[in-house]
Amino acid sequence: MKLKVLYIEDDIEAFETFKAMADSYLKDQIKGVHALNGKEAESKFENGQFDVLVFDLILPLLEGGIPKENGGLQVYKKLSKTDYFKSTNPAIFAVSGVDDAVKAYKDYSVASSVFSDHNTFKKSVDGYKSLIKELDNLLKYPSIKTKTRLENEHKHIMQLYFDNGSKNTAIQFLKLAIDKEESNVVLLDWSRDWNRCIEATMQMFSVNIYKPDLKQFYFKSKKRKIYQFDGNTSEFTDILMVTAYFDWLLDNEHISILEHVAISSAWKISNEIKHLNQTNQGHIVERLDSDVVANNLFSALLMLFSNIPDSNNS
Repeated sequence: MKLKVLYIEDDIEAFETFKAMADSYLKDQIKGVHALNGKEAESKFENGQFDVLVFDLILPLLEGGIPKENGGLQVYKKLSKTDYFKSTNPAIFAVSGVDDAVKAYKDYSVASSVFSDHNTFKKSVDGYKSLIKELDNLLKYPSIKTKTRLENEHKHIMQLYFDNGSKNTAIQFLKLAIDKEESNVVLLDWSRDWNRCIEATMQMFSVNIYKPDLKQFYFKSKKRKIYQFDGNTSEFTDILMVTAYFDWLLDNEHISILEHVAISSAWKISNEIKHLNQTNQGHIVERLDSDVVANNLFSALLMLFSNIPDSNNS
């Protein structure tokens, strides 16, 4: 297998440094193609079968143009909307010679589900080594392609989380998608995580997207931890009553009756499964078809996102 990489970089010397290191380490397993700006990247992308896209964060959009601070992100967004991108699902990486630019994306100062701590590298010997290690992993482990495809498919949903300050929920949403896809999910654990994810999601929706006017949808709590996935928790004293909020979404025509039934049922199912585990009745879950249940729960969450107005889902 040969990995074909489109490297979008206005600094020719930086590209040649990367290519020399990649050729040395990966030998004949990689083919690097260079584009100097966004326009050239569009042309070359349409005419090549690329497995990987590498973007300079600070990049000119046109030939002879001034490099823009978010140029790489703008070029990515344009390419990602093409049918060709959706059919090939290339892996995405970013580089920059500006320390502050790399740090901004790694720290999520720039709200982006595209470039973050796991795929952004400094243009340096160590940075290129880390990037090349990621490329080597793509060659060695085909399962990474599944993650890449799901990551690309759900970028618009993950971006909604990022735009509303819920980056940890975005990470967990992707984990749920990967676990479901790979069918290695234990239903008890998956339903528990899905339950937490939907609770954190609805808290985000009620604060930033569909906002109830009445306080009756909240109850007071002693700093209850809503989110507990990767050590980062959000503590709230005002806790949303999820079922009542679903009813409010229906009453205000944000979701249809059928969507209300699907989403509220999925919420109740995940709650029941979670409580079975808490009461040492987890063995009952063994009677269920875990793949069917997981698909129904996940589909309900996607259904909820499909109703977001374009102004929020851009």
